[in-house]
Amino acid sequence: MLYKLFLKGFGEVMKLLNRLERRFGRYAIRNLMKYVVVLYVIGMFIGTFFPLVYINFMMLDFRMIAKGQIWRLITWIIPVSSISDILFTAISVYFYYLIGNTLERHWGAFRLNLYFFSGIILNIIASFITYLITKQSLNNLSTFNFICHTMFLAFATLYPNVTFYIYFLIPVKAKYLAWIEVAIYLYYAVNYIVAGKYLYIIPMVVAFGNFLIFFFATRNYRR
Repeated sequence: MLYKLFLKGFGEVMKLLNRLERRFGRYAIRNLMKYVVVLYVIGMFIGTFFPLVYINFMMLDFRMIAKGQIWRLITWIIPVSSISDILFTAISVYFYYLIGNTLERHWGAFRLNLYFFSGIILNIIASFITYLITKQSLNNLSTFNFICHTMFLAFATLYPNVTFYIYFLIPVKAKYLAWIEVAIYLYYAVNYIVAGKYLYIIPMVVAFGNFLIFFFATRNYRR
């Protein structure tokens, strides 16, 4: 009985995705990851030359949004970093670019857009609810990265046997890297819980929740 309800529920979600794609697919942003790369470049520039600008004017702070700084609903997604981390950032961005382009070829531009922007919107909603309850705004510096990381989990479910080379030497299949990534985030989550820093878990849970919803909604359960 539960299994049939499970199939019916996610079957309806799949139908909804198909209807949305037919109606709004032409508005999807093509080559979305190209614009994500631009965001990382902008974030590095800001983090290097204007490090306080993000905290003072760009973070998703609902206290300041209530005072009229509504641009924060958009500017918080810029992943700020420093030029001192340029090598690590460049490798990460190139990796996300390849992963995102592969997902776009597999899913289509509309579904990649939906996956990416639903993660952003869900984080805004979760942050707003958290603010209403605790009167605290989340530190959003890592939220955008969580969304990109879960894109790799989506990639690993579609192409589990693709091999990556760690440090260009050690071959590891995507499915094992995905399990390692999940284990790392579970470790961080447990540490946050032990330390009483429950707010830090919210962006992580929302990002992984977005991945799970999209993953289960696109499975062929009858097969």
